[in-house]
Amino acid sequence: MPDWHPYEDYRSFYASNQAMGDGNLDMIAQDLTLLYWLTENRMRHVYCQGNQLSELEVEGSDYHQILASGTSGMALTMQFDLIQRIHKYEIRIVSEQGTIELGPASSRRYLAATDRWDELTAAQDFDYEQCYVREIRTFIDCLHGQTQWPLTLDCAIDVVRFLLAIEHSETAKTRVVVAGC
Repeated sequence: MPDWHPYEDYRSFYASNQAMGDGNLDMIAQDLTLLYWLTENRMRHVYCQGNQLSELEVEGSDYHQILASGTSGMALTMQFDLIQRIHKYEIRIVSEQGTIELGPASSRRYLAATDRWDELTAAQDFDYEQCYVREIRTFIDCLHGQTQWPLTLDCAIDVVRFLLAIEHSETAKTRVVVAGC
């Protein structure tokens, strides 16, 4: 985590403080929101192993390994950590129809119907920071009634339920049912 924002002390960054969002849970929430938006599937069960593996001065776990199953039979594996010096992670979504692997540098999908992998890459002029600019612009447009937020309140509630289940599973060291499923 010290290399993520080298211009600031990571101990004062929100990711190191549970009261300010706890970096791992914040990243999990972002990726789960994307998953819910992409698939409209909800997680039914989750098992989470979390721990403090590094000597980083952070509150809470700096590592989470998550296994979950969805309401439509989809399997989800997520691994998040604050330890790696490089920005690398992957979300793997598996179903009978295919597999999707999402990562920051590249993503790919396998469709059973075509029996092939397709590489998914960002446009050459893609600027990651512009995602935040567009998000704020969309929020302001929503306030002015010019557009609707792309995610529903129900989706946000489901993400929070999943985060609470993750925390419960991590503490209880067992698989738990996600509330509302």
